[in-house]
Amino acid sequence: MGSEIVHLGPSGSGAVFKLINNFLCGVQVASLAEAVVMIERSGMDAARIVPLLIAGAPGSPIAKLIAPRMLDRDYDPRFFLPLMAKDLGYAQAAFAEQSIDLPSAAAARARFEAAAADHAVDDMSAVVEGVRKG
Repeated sequence: MGSEIVHLGPSGSGAVFKLINNFLCGVQVASLAEAVVMIERSGMDAARIVPLLIAGAPGSPIAKLIAPRMLDRDYDPRFFLPLMAKDLGYAQAAFAEQSIDLPSAAAARARFEAAAADHAVDDMSAVVEGVRKG
């Protein structure tokens, strides 16, 4: 998968790193879904505006990967939507052990859980449908 090996710390650090990674991805994807729906409801041309966003400062690798799927409604599973909700819950628990509250993860998790009702077998990009529906 990768070409570089990085020592992360004591035993268990890899699992913690994965939770941190997925926490950041989940929050970004949920926020992107909210932005896409705001663009659509504001009457702007999402096909023109979203590429401007992902070409600018908010254009993280995950945003660049997920935004086109949201616009095209391409929800072929690459990472199942309910798995992101699960990972966000695990991240909340792990961070809580270190006395770190994650309100952003709680909000994102709620988005993923709501969308999972109709999109449980879809890609996490389908979180946008929960915002569109709401």
